[in-house]
This record gives sequence, C-alpha cells and structure tokens, in this order.
Amino acid sequence: DLTFEGTSDVVIESDGDLGLGVAAPTVKLDVDGIGLFRNGSGWNNAGNTGQIQFGHSSTRNYRHAIKSRHNNSSNYNGIDFFIWQHGVDAVGDLGSLEVMSVTGRNSGSVGIGTRNPDAKLEVSGGNVRFSDYGTGIHDESSPARLLGVQADGDVVEVELDDLNNNIYTNDGTLEDDREVDMDGNDLTFEGTKDVIIKSTGDVGIGTAAPSQALHVAAANKVQVGTFAGSGGGKLRVDIADGETETQAIKTMNLRTTGTNIGVNGTSAGSGASNNIGLYGWASGATENFGLWVDNGYGIFDDKVGIGTSAPEAQLDVTYDRDPGFAPNSNDGTNKYLSSIVGTNSNAGAWSRAITALTPNVPDGSVSGLHTFGQGDDIRQAGHMYFVDTGSDGDEYIGFAIRSGAWDMLTLNGAGNIGVGTNSAEAKLHVDGDVRLEDYGDGNMTGTETYILAADVDGNVVEMNTAKSSKIFYPPAIAIPATSISQNNTVDLHATYESLYGTPAVRSDSAPLSIPTYGETELYYYVTDFDTDIFENVSIDDNGVMEYDVKDVPSDSCSFINVVFVVK
Repeated sequence: DLTFEGTSDVVIESDGDLGLGVAAPTVKLDVDGIGLFRNGSGWNNAGNTGQIQFGHSSTRNYRHAIKSRHNNSSNYNGIDFFIWQHGVDAVGDLGSLEVMSVTGRNSGSVGIGTRNPDAKLEVSGGNVRFSDYGTGIHDESSPARLLGVQADGDVVEVELDDLNNNIYTNDGTLEDDREVDMDGNDLTFEGTKDVIIKSTGDVGIGTAAPSQALHVAAANKVQVGTFAGSGGGKLRVDIADGETETQAIKTMNLRTTGTNIGVNGTSAGSGASNNIGLYGWASGATENFGLWVDNGYGIFDDKVGIGTSAPEAQLDVTYDRDPGFAPNSNDGTNKYLSSIVGTNSNAGAWSRAITALTPNVPDGSVSGLHTFGQGDDIRQAGHMYFVDTGSDGDEYIGFAIRSGAWDMLTLNGAGNIGVGTNSAEAKLHVDGDVRLEDYGDGNMTGTETYILAADVDGNVVEMNTAKSSKIFYPPAIAIPATSISQNNTVDLHATYESLYGTPAVRSDSAPLSIPTYGETELYYYVTDFDTDIFENVSIDDNGVMEYDVKDVPSDSCSFINVVFVVK
C-alpha cells in the first residue's frame, strides 16, 4: 500500500482502491468526508459535460453521466441525468439523452423529459403509468377508474358512483370541460341500447353494432333523421386531403321492388326567389364536373337549360363565352350552338334532327354542325358548315379542319366540288397542286415523259407522246473557224433566246416572239462535230459551249450539231 507520509487519510492500496479519509478503502474510491465536483464549463444550460461519469466494463465507453447546472438569476440551477443510447451516441461519447432534471424551479421541481418543469413533477413526451400508489392498490381486472387525492395526500382510486354517476355537477350544469377515457370499452347510455359509443369511436343510433363513424338505424320510420337550423347548410361532410375515400355522401337503395331513388332533392318554398332541388358545384381540379351520371340514363321531366336559367325548349343551350367543347373561331368569338330542333312528325314536312348555328367563319353568314372530334375533346374538331353567300354569290357547304384553312372542300348549288376554293366552276375545281397515286384502268409507271388522257370509257390513262415534244434543235448559227485558236466560247442559250425573241419574218397572225425556256429549264447536248476541225468541245448547264479550232476547213464549211431537251 502507499500511504502519504505524516497522515493516514490518503491511502492507495496495492489492489488499486483509493481511500480519502479512509485507511482501508473497500471500493475504487472510498471517501469519508465531503467531495466537490467542479463544473469546468461555468454557466452551462446545454449539452452534457458529465461531472460524474459511469463507463462500461472497465472502459470509458457507453458512459452515462450526472451534470450540474449553475445559472444566473434569470434561470434555474439544476442537476441533469443523461443516458447513453444505442444507435444514437458514438461508443466513446457521453450519453446525450437527458432523462431527468432536478431544478430549483417552483421551489424545487422534477422534470422527466424536460429540464424546465412547470409543476412539482412534469412528464413530457410519454405516458405515465402507476403500478402502485398511496393507500390504494390498482385492480388490473377491473375497468379503469378515476384517481383522487385524500386529505392526507394519498392517491386513491375513485368509483364513478362516487361522482354522482355522471360527469356533471349535481344541479345538471357543467362547470368545466370534462373528458371520459373509456380505455378500450364501449359507452352505452343507461336505460337504452339505442345510443352507443364504441371504443373504436363509431357512434350507433338505433344499433348496438355501428359499422361506420355514424351509423343510424331507424325501423318503421319514414324519415331517419332531420337536420334543421337557421344558418344555411344543415349537413356538411368534409373529407380531408390525403383520404382514400372520394365520396362525401353516399346513398345505397337496395330494395328489390318498387322504385329506388338514391337522392331525392325537393325545394318547394312558396314565394321564394328560386327553388333548386339539386345543386352541384365543383372547381379547382384539372377537370370539374358539377353533375356526373356514371351509369343509366339522365332523365329530365321538364325543360333543361345549359347556360340559361329560362329554357325555352326541352334542351336550351346558350353560350356567351367559350363553352369548353367547341373550337375557337377565326375572329375570336365563340358562339357555336344556339338550338336543337326535334323531329317534325307532320307528314310531308321537313324533319330536322339537329340545327346548329353560327361557328363564325370569315366568309359571310354561316351556320354549321361540328361533329368530328378527337377522343373526348371536340375542340380538336373538323367542321361541316353551310354558307348562304359565297364569294361568287352562290350558296355552298364547306368542310374545314381546325388546324387548317376554311373552305378546304366545298360543294355548291351547281353540283360543283371545289378543293381549295369556295367558287367551283367545274364538276371538280382544284385551286392548288394535284397529285395522282393511281388512276383509271392504266397502271401508273411514273415515267416523266408520259402524259395523261381519257379513253372512250372515261378512264384516265397514260399516253407515251411526250418524248418527242421535249426535244428540239436550236436555230443554226455560224461560228468563226478561219484560224487555229483555243478556248473559244459561244452562249448557245443566249443566241437561241435572241433569235426566237426577234424572228426575221413571221406570219400575219403570229405573235411577235417565239416562247423560250429559261437556261436552267433545259439540258444541253452536242450530238456530233467535225473532229478534223474541232477538238476539246464541251457545254455547261447554262448552255455555254467551249471549243478549240485545230485546223481551218479547206472549203470554209464544217459543223457542230447541238440538241436542247426540256427538263
């Protein structure tokens, strides 16, 4: 052992025990007297500095701790207890879970889960359970009871009968808010089985086994319930965001005889400005439907108005804005459908199933029937319409696609069909290019030298008569060859254009000039030339010929043959 000289108050034994004021320590630190643990952090309200620390299995790991708090006058002093947590604290760190605090608040308070208790004992962040208390012993087999405090301060159980069998005072008034904790049991009102509150929170009226939050069962009653009041709506059902149920009110009528009516709305107040039997309003979603009939038929016994509160026909549709199912017109207005007329039963009279008016095309006064849509969006529509005054003063029926122009196809009173025109002057009048993929009894070869004609049966056929009409010789011209020379050029197209433009002589009725082709509308060929006189002959795409004279002809005569071909 090690004993400090001159005193026996400090001893370190050979087994490692330390005694302060103890000559024979029995534990690692054996103190007889007062010990002081200083808080090295000074004023400290947060964190765990752990003046007293408890490690695990001879190590400094997994340490629990006790720490003191010394605060200024505006706070409270205290002692805090910390626990090391698996999965939260590192192995070598102090525990961070502050489980209990003893403070000077309220002249001495204990906080569990809080370091600033507002009462002598405050528990925060969890439940409280009593296994034994005061002079009363909790009977685990009995229903939950209330707790009371006796005059001597003991906590005891109190039977509900001791509270006059109800949560009100004796005179029937409720002095303060009261709560009843049913602890998994049902609440049935005494003397009747007609009203029950289940432990699940379901309420039954007329049934002891409610299957919904509110289950009303009324036998031999015409009306199950009545909602009356003076504040407007009498029954409101809210479904919170995120709930899986989408039906605020659902009715089910499953009788197998008679007529089943899911919802019957009656509004018949005499003298009211408006009586509305059924009102639906929807907004805020991508698609909103005030009324949705999922199956069966929608039957209306009287007139129906859409866009009007005063329908004048069985179905009266009136729009002063974009109705949401018809395409926009070119002038920005949106008036598409103003009346639907039923079949006329009079014999000999015109029977009109539908008359739809005014889709506002740019040309004249128009009526139309919009019938062609894509999917359920008729705004991506094609239009068939009637124009009473076309550009030539005739009436016609026109067809258009929303993304294209009006009058793409027309049929006028003369029986003429126009493509790209509303004033067809022939049985088929096309204003624009025409392309034939196949025609008549002739098989299309696609040969560019063929032309089309009609045979005796009226079929369109190909005729191979165009080849020769595309080939011609330009006018003969003289070129100099009086001496040997190189890189000579002559613009054959310019010469041809000049001679055709100003012929030397013409007949009396002939035009002043002969029509010509542009220089890029022709192919140019040299079919032959005098090889004794010329060499290095070439011609470009603009009709300019280049040549060399290698010898002067003895008789002042030679030749270069040139052919033009129409592209």
